[in-house]
Amino acid sequence: MVTGVIKFSAGEAVHRTSVVIQTIKEERRQREQAWHQQEIKWQQRLSIDLDASIGKFTYNDAFTKYGQPQLTIMNPQHVVAIYQSGRLKFRWVPISNQRVLSWFPHGSRLELNFDGATKLVSWKYTTW
Repeated sequence: MVTGVIKFSAGEAVHRTSVVIQTIKEERRQREQAWHQQEIKWQQRLSIDLDASIGKFTYNDAFTKYGQPQLTIMNPQHVVAIYQSGRLKFRWVPISNQRVLSWFPHGSRLELNFDGATKLVSWKYTTW
C-alpha cells in the first residue's frame, strides 16, 4: 500500500512538472509571437515614414532622428548613412548524443541614400 502511494505521488509530480514545462513553453511562444508582431508594425511604420520622406528628409534630419550612423560614406554626388545593429543568438544544437552550443548572428541594417544636396533619394532595410 505504501508503494502504491509513493508511485501515485511520483506520477503526480511528473504530471505537474510536465504541465509547468508546457506552460512555460506556451508563454515563451506567445512572447515571441508578440515581439514578431511588434517588429512587423515597426517595419511598416518605418516604410511609410521613409517613403513619405523621399526628397524632403535630409542627412541632418536622419542624424537628429536616428542618431549618429555607424558608417557614413560621403562623396560629392551622394551620401550613404548606415545604421546597423547586430547580436549573437545562442542555441543548443543536438549532434549525435551530445549537444553543442552554437551561435547565430542576427540583426538589422538601415541604409539611407542621399543626393549631393543631402536629400533622401532611397532607403533599404534588411534583417538577417
